[in-house]
Amino acid sequence: MELKKILLLFFIGLNFSLFQCERILAVWPVVSRTHFSLGMSFFEALAEKGHEITLISPYVQKVAHENIKMIKLNGATEAVMQRSQMTFKELRNLSVIEQLNEKIDLGAFMVDFALEHENMKNILKSGEKFDLFIYDAFYNDVLLGIPHFMKIPVIAFNSIGQNQQTNEMTRTAINPATIPNILLEFNNEMDFFERIRNTAVTLTELYYYHFNYLPKQTELLKKHFDEMVLGKLPNLIDLIHNVNLVFLNSHPLMQSAQILPPNCIEIGGIQVKAKLDEVHPDLDAMMNRAKFGIVYVSLGGHFRSADLPEEKLDMFINVFTALKALDIVVLWKFETIELKERHAHNVVVGPWMPQQEILNHKNLRAFITHGGLLSLMEAVQYGKPVIGIPLLNDQQRNMAQAEKQGYGIKLDYDNMSEDMLREAIDAVFNDTSYKANAERMSEYFKGSPIMATDKATWYVEHVIKTNGAKHLQTTATKLSFWQVHLIDQLLVVALVIVFIITVLSSTVKYLREKFQKRAKSNIKASVRKSKFKSN
Repeated sequence: MELKKILLLFFIGLNFSLFQCERILAVWPVVSRTHFSLGMSFFEALAEKGHEITLISPYVQKVAHENIKMIKLNGATEAVMQRSQMTFKELRNLSVIEQLNEKIDLGAFMVDFALEHENMKNILKSGEKFDLFIYDAFYNDVLLGIPHFMKIPVIAFNSIGQNQQTNEMTRTAINPATIPNILLEFNNEMDFFERIRNTAVTLTELYYYHFNYLPKQTELLKKHFDEMVLGKLPNLIDLIHNVNLVFLNSHPLMQSAQILPPNCIEIGGIQVKAKLDEVHPDLDAMMNRAKFGIVYVSLGGHFRSADLPEEKLDMFINVFTALKALDIVVLWKFETIELKERHAHNVVVGPWMPQQEILNHKNLRAFITHGGLLSLMEAVQYGKPVIGIPLLNDQQRNMAQAEKQGYGIKLDYDNMSEDMLREAIDAVFNDTSYKANAERMSEYFKGSPIMATDKATWYVEHVIKTNGAKHLQTTATKLSFWQVHLIDQLLVVALVIVFIITVLSSTVKYLREKFQKRAKSNIKASVRKSKFKSN
């Protein structure tokens, strides 16, 4: 009996040591509901495993897990809104270089605001101990000063997938012949001229990363961490190369299949719910009655349907009202009550819609979307075709891929007409190939042997358990720019070639001069000999 008690206590202790909770500090400084929602899906999965998360963000969730402590960056949203007076039309018309500058400057502004915030300073000065640092990596690598100061491992979470920022962390080589840049509207099968443009934009992004982004982040690193860190402050590029793990919000179906190192993990679909919520009875009853189909409309979190210009708004209302004759129901995420009395009874509007629950409904036939990455992942998860109206460049690329894969129709926002929108809806409803392709994509998307949340949680625990999972990092992170790109070797080879050419040239010159001297001597001897004979 005593032996049984001893064994029981032993296994209880073993389980406790294996599954003990860890303390994680997460900084999500980006003013974006989409980024925050995606992060919350991740943190709730970690909290369910017993880990304690301290989350610093411009937002708080009213009902959050008991293991998630939220610290709000009050005023962040207002500060960003005040900073940018750019209209939506101006934002859409930015050139590639202007977009790069805007992202770099916006990222620097948001992270500077976060690090200056009293709530952030209190955490850094508190002396609280954490086991891991995770941050939303959006042009804000100055945050890497925090894990360096606390001497803990770090994971970068990138909400938009692979880009130059994550490539530098993992020293991932990107081939512009096969991977379309996020700033362009190409799918992964580019023609010759598209590859030329893609290469030019990729090289431009690389230039701006090294000569615009890094200098600005280095200034912020000195500003916020020079006095905090004992000893000499490391170079920012060294902190970047010391990132232990990178999570990419990407999936081979949504973007191109990529060659990634072991510490760069794709977790696309992490926001997909393991168990859907119950829908309000009135909404559920309405969807069940819509036997002829439902059209769901959401233009995402960054751009509101309520901000549509009047002519675009009239276009949508006219097309959706006409669907009443076909007994088609339209569920429209519309953020204000301004549409009251302007639409037919088949159109239901609301400031918030349970998107995944709607997409999962059997009567949902078409999803009109802005083409955001999360929305497309959810559409694919539930096997629903999409009509995409991309508003910004990454959405252009997403919809180009969806159209290529046959489950989406892409419409141009600027040139879209009532007829074009009506024809797109008609095509998705009546051409069975769109539904078939969406269902096929859904099978592929759900075919992973492990859910994205479980995958991400395992890697988090692995990084903590192994004190950084340094065995997953490529040795390229320890090499300089010149070494990674073989420039040092090429210089040595060039010097050797120059040396060989110089030696050969000198030898040839020496032999030629010697031969010429001998020839001259022979000529002179022959002349003397001939003169002697003549005498």
